[in-house]
Amino acid sequence: MIFELGQPCDTASFNLPPSSHRVIDKPPSPVRVAPSIHDFLTTGTAILGRYIPHCSRQLRTFLSEGRATIPPMPEIVTAALVREGQVLLVHRSPNRHVYPDVWDLPGGHIDAGETELAALAREMHEELGVRITTGSAIHLSRLEVGRGEQSVRFSAWLVAEWEGAPTNVAPDEHDEIRWFRPEELPPLIHEPVRTALVEAMRGARA
Repeated sequence: MIFELGQPCDTASFNLPPSSHRVIDKPPSPVRVAPSIHDFLTTGTAILGRYIPHCSRQLRTFLSEGRATIPPMPEIVTAALVREGQVLLVHRSPNRHVYPDVWDLPGGHIDAGETELAALAREMHEELGVRITTGSAIHLSRLEVGRGEQSVRFSAWLVAEWEGAPTNVAPDEHDEIRWFRPEELPPLIHEPVRTALVEAMRGARA
């Protein structure tokens, strides 16, 4: 038999003998049952998830693994290949889901366990077919964009030495590559990176 909250309870429906019925003049004190920490956190997760989505993910991780863990922030590294006063840019394909149809520096995500320079060398080989000399790399800028789970850390490097002729070996990512002088630079995805790049190139020519 199932009773719903708010329904009157008819004791006759239990088929109890009359002798088992007793009248209680004063209702007994309710028994306080402390909620478990799991129930408390589950309720808190639901509430936070409604108003602060990035907090709920961390609480769900705590509940599933029994410990609090914060997923690492994704990191992206890019390279400005500079030669004879010009820098190489790639034009992102219009089919890209993120930042389509714009010029930017070549690069990509840093894999787990990779250093920035190791990731930089791998990405330049995968996207342009060149092998950079990491010792020639000079750091340009680092910035964080986005909020909460959408936060991403960007790092840009200037590279002056490499082996091989840069070619577009990742046509699914870029539909064109081109050399630009500082005064010809189009807008990039992140303006602070463009500013740092122009200053570095003009400083090298001075």
